[in-house]
Amino acid sequence: MTRRPNKPERPSRSTKQKIESAGDELPMLEPIDDGGAELPMLEPMEDVASEPVFAVKVACGSSDEAGFDTAIAIEVPDLDKKEMPDAVAAPLKHSLDSGKAKVRHHRVLVRFAGDAIIGSAVKERCGQILDAAKARKVVVRRGYGDEVLFEREAPRAKVAVVRDGGSMTVEVDTGDLEAVDLSVALQGELVQLAKDTKGLKVQFTFRGAAKPDQTLRNLIHQMLRDAGALRAALGQRVLFDKELEDRVKLEVKGGVAIVAVAPSAVDAETEEALAMKLQALGDQVRGKTVQLVFASQESEAIRNSTLRYCTAGAPQRVEVLRGSRVEVLWPSLLAVDGSGAETVLQVVPNGRDRAAVLLAFASECRDFAPVIRGKKVVVEFPAGTVVDAELEAKCLQPLVEQGAASVASSVGTERLPFHPKAVTLAADGAVSVVCVHTEVGKPQELLRAFERFRNENQGLLAQAQVRLSFEGEIAPSRSLVRSLVEQFVAARPSRFEVEGNGRRDLIVPALLTSSGSPKEGLSLSIALGGRDEEQVQLALLRELAALGDLGDAEVTVEPSESSDTLIRELIRLSVASVDLGGPSRVRVYPGLFTPERKKGGGAIALRATPHSDPAMTQRMVERELPLVEKSEGSFEGKVVEIAWPAAEPTAEPFATLLRLLIARGVGKVLLDSGSSSTAVQIYPEIPREFVTVLGRKDDAVPPLVMLGIGLDRAGDQKELVLAVLAERSELTAGRRVLLVGRRAGEDVPFDGDDELVVAVRAVIDASAAATLTFAGRDRRGRNYFTVAHSTVEGLATGAAFADPRPQ
Repeated sequence: MTRRPNKPERPSRSTKQKIESAGDELPMLEPIDDGGAELPMLEPMEDVASEPVFAVKVACGSSDEAGFDTAIAIEVPDLDKKEMPDAVAAPLKHSLDSGKAKVRHHRVLVRFAGDAIIGSAVKERCGQILDAAKARKVVVRRGYGDEVLFEREAPRAKVAVVRDGGSMTVEVDTGDLEAVDLSVALQGELVQLAKDTKGLKVQFTFRGAAKPDQTLRNLIHQMLRDAGALRAALGQRVLFDKELEDRVKLEVKGGVAIVAVAPSAVDAETEEALAMKLQALGDQVRGKTVQLVFASQESEAIRNSTLRYCTAGAPQRVEVLRGSRVEVLWPSLLAVDGSGAETVLQVVPNGRDRAAVLLAFASECRDFAPVIRGKKVVVEFPAGTVVDAELEAKCLQPLVEQGAASVASSVGTERLPFHPKAVTLAADGAVSVVCVHTEVGKPQELLRAFERFRNENQGLLAQAQVRLSFEGEIAPSRSLVRSLVEQFVAARPSRFEVEGNGRRDLIVPALLTSSGSPKEGLSLSIALGGRDEEQVQLALLRELAALGDLGDAEVTVEPSESSDTLIRELIRLSVASVDLGGPSRVRVYPGLFTPERKKGGGAIALRATPHSDPAMTQRMVERELPLVEKSEGSFEGKVVEIAWPAAEPTAEPFATLLRLLIARGVGKVLLDSGSSSTAVQIYPEIPREFVTVLGRKDDAVPPLVMLGIGLDRAGDQKELVLAVLAERSELTAGRRVLLVGRRAGEDVPFDGDDELVVAVRAVIDASAAATLTFAGRDRRGRNYFTVAHSTVEGLATGAAFADPRPQ
């Protein structure tokens, strides 16, 4: 493995010797090892494929010389004669990959250029490649004049022609030809056929594996039409039929395209004529008004087919002329959109008058019955439409009769529910129940419907008991509920509640009474007003939210039977502080104590955050300690560790806390006032250890000694510790001294800027050969020491050594 740089190697651990007593010898110390780590190798990147690069350049294009269809230019640099055939073959094949159509059955001229002398091997290799590409003739120019490599006959197909009156049947046997060869193979025969097809109907039949492709079909179509044939067909595919085309005429005049149709007695013939003439209207009718003129009464099938072809060209409108009357066929009056939660019927008159709109609506509406049944339907009328009783009866009521779940009309932005009613009124004893049906429309539409209901029921709400309820599968939006509630409250009912989701939220009378503001100090009182527990919670959430952002608010809650409920909700909202008012005002939040259960369950840790006012802290102690005991269990016999900044056991209100804990039978009290690295036992008081010899080794070089220094109440015993060290100076002079902190009979790290630690270090460092301080446990759980001072060679300051005592 490759180690990280600048990480010193550390020796392996030796066998530890046990220290049985103060006189036992210590083993040599050993450094604590720390392993390195390797970085993973990155994976190599893959190469990206690119277009091949050839030394020989090949260009393939159309020939400008008579007698040739295709010209291939090959530029050859000065190459080794043996390498030249392969060097020419590769780029030539690569060029033919995209140029096979220019070579197949074509006359090809190959020109060589460049510095190289082109030998016969190169010429023959080119001939082989072009032969495989099915060139018809290949001529090479390499400086010796034209050399014909090969020449073959063009492909031919067997053609049999039978003429019967006004018809001609052409049978083509393709043999082993491929489809791509047929245009070339039939070129000569088609020229001869075209001379004899004027006024005839020509039917082609193909036998063999190869079938005519689009190129051949286009060739036959063009040559026979130009020759004056009446009709040409390949099997069942009709290429053109002039008689059928004459049944359909198209004339464009400005923005109007007139389609005249002379229906045949047989619909199939008319359908065929429509397909041939109108299948590709395209730009001829795009954006225009199309007028259909039928020479005789058309069938419904022919009318629908004609309409289908015309609308495929994206016109503006399609009309049919019936004498002097114009009937709009397309676009439809109704555009249906059923993709959303509602089915929308958009009314677009497209030139229809009101009478025509009503007539077309009734007709088209029947076609949409399967789409409408069971759906929520909205009918969108154009701007300016007056939705009166006649319109509702002829356009909206039929939708209800066809099974629509709901029906509404809209004109511009105004939407009016029609079925079912958006707002209904009922009675529940002395309570008037106003029910809003949410499935009838969107929130703004429901609000508009309620405003119309309110205007129709003036005086219903004032000083009355009113309940607002909702019905329907769609839950009401918050904005809708808020707007409705504001309108109800503005009407000043004596009692008002909102029912929804199986519960009733009591709005009037209010739950909270407030004074002040969140920024300047807020005072709240709570009165239930007959609310149950759930209603209280609903009202709390709503009314506290109405007060604004309480994140930085200092709140005073007036005492009442329900003040605890209000306080809990304020704490959940993370207000800055909560005081419980009254004669003995006391801070409730943030609390004085944050209890923590220590590992093992036998001790309780209390972290205190005292108030700036000692009297307030005193009241917080008296209020919160019973709450801690209730949540954490009895203090009797327990160890309680208190983190209280700068606390003195005899100072109030900490003294009050200590008395209350002792009265509750606490087993032990530890105080962490921040003056030392660990908590100090303050109850019951413990005997103090000053200086203890934990082990020594006099025959070591230099000799070793391990001293335990008592840190309990360190500030009080500094002089005593220093006096003991002065009396026992022979223990430390010239030795390697290992210092261990002792608190409450246990080893603790001997470090930091504690007054006693600093004083002991000053005395020891002045006489000892080296000073090592106990640092606790490393990440692997081993006790270890670090070198704090050293005059010994090989014992570097900051080095770590394992504790020589048994672990």
